[in-house]
Amino acid sequence: MKHRIVAVLLMVPAILLFAASARAVTIELSGDRISIHAEKSPLSVILSRLSASGIQIQCPPHIDPEVTATVTDKPIHEGLGAVLKPYGYVLFWERSGKNKSLRPAELHVFDSVGREENGREEREEGFAVAVNPKDGSLYVRNEILLRIAPGSDGEILRSLVSGLGGVILETDALLGIHRVRLPDGIDIPDFPAKLKAGENRLTAEPNYAYPIDFPRRFVGRAPRFESVAPQNIISDTTGVPVAVLDSGWTAGYGLEERVIAALDAVNPGMPVTDGLGHGTQMALIAAGEVRPMGTAGEDAKASPIIPIRTFDDSGITSNFALMRGIDFALSSGARVLNMSWGSETSSPFLEEALAYADNRGLIVVAAAGNKATGAPVYPAAYPTVLGIGALAPDGTPWQHSNYGSFVALSAPGYADLPVGYKGEAGIYAGTSIAAAYVANVISGWLTENPDWQKSDVMHRLRTHRLKRQNP
Repeated sequence: MKHRIVAVLLMVPAILLFAASARAVTIELSGDRISIHAEKSPLSVILSRLSASGIQIQCPPHIDPEVTATVTDKPIHEGLGAVLKPYGYVLFWERSGKNKSLRPAELHVFDSVGREENGREEREEGFAVAVNPKDGSLYVRNEILLRIAPGSDGEILRSLVSGLGGVILETDALLGIHRVRLPDGIDIPDFPAKLKAGENRLTAEPNYAYPIDFPRRFVGRAPRFESVAPQNIISDTTGVPVAVLDSGWTAGYGLEERVIAALDAVNPGMPVTDGLGHGTQMALIAAGEVRPMGTAGEDAKASPIIPIRTFDDSGITSNFALMRGIDFALSSGARVLNMSWGSETSSPFLEEALAYADNRGLIVVAAAGNKATGAPVYPAAYPTVLGIGALAPDGTPWQHSNYGSFVALSAPGYADLPVGYKGEAGIYAGTSIAAAYVANVISGWLTENPDWQKSDVMHRLRTHRLKRQNP
């Protein structure tokens, strides 16, 4: 069975040359690099040349501008970005052949602009969110996620969407989940139940949205506990990578040499930024650049990281953005994934995506929540995810840390951070910090023991203390 994965910088062995006689188009695809020359050529002509190489193309018919671009021996994602700008795209790869080498399989092009009533177009910078009055869950306004049963005719999906006046925006090829925009007037929260009653070959759920679970900053007098100096630091990027699904990252805090790949899953193809600071905070901890207060020095390791921006600058993410981020983490070689946030909204589609990642060997760590309610918080409460609570620097439970049977363990949750969350640097506390720290520790263990599986990590977590005995 072929598995498709999202990637933007991987090696493939083939060399392909294409030329168009009319309106000069030349494309040279060699390994993970591409050269393109196009002069006033319709995008459809360029995409047809890529299609001739065996890459399946999915592009709405209305996206067909004239393109003038010259790209010489650039990474594939840079070349495609130059040609497809200002549109969004996702490039899927698959393993094939006897040596299971990676080759580009599908290119999905989609609108990355929002149209206003006056006709002016602007790039979407965030998620338009609505609230389900029945349960308080958030979802992306006018969006639904749809999946068709295996072996069913795809025309069923297209006919349903067309009949509703909707449009398929993009597809997650790993899970076969389609992101669909529906017109105003459709009850999005009630749509899955009505669909189930009328068409059992399709499953649906709202494109759920989740707010980031911000850490608490101490103002004025704050506890002071110093961490033990780290030992056996990994000085390069040869360790096991940690993917950080958060609000992105900002350069200038010592992470530049640790970042081995990055993705803006909110606006694919754009440089990764961090308008909140939370993602940079978690990246610093997951990389081992900042160690929480009261931690054991022998547990601190410097790890390579993969920052993935899944939250917009309002602190909101969506199921589809998270799925896109999970795909990228897998394709980029991550073995640990940190999700330092949580919501009481449960999503079967997201649970399945994380179960798929777990089956692929990705160990997922998530924050248990910064409200001590005992209520399950997701993704921490999904069965394949490690839910992490927070400890104070002296090893006692943090008073605001959530609890319950879904919490696998607690870890130090106080850190003195050089970047703030929507504010100043300082001492912060939260289960988000604890989760990022556990992700860093697991990365270090897997680097030292590359043959370890999740069961080995779980055994070590159950028998090992992640804090000093006498801070």
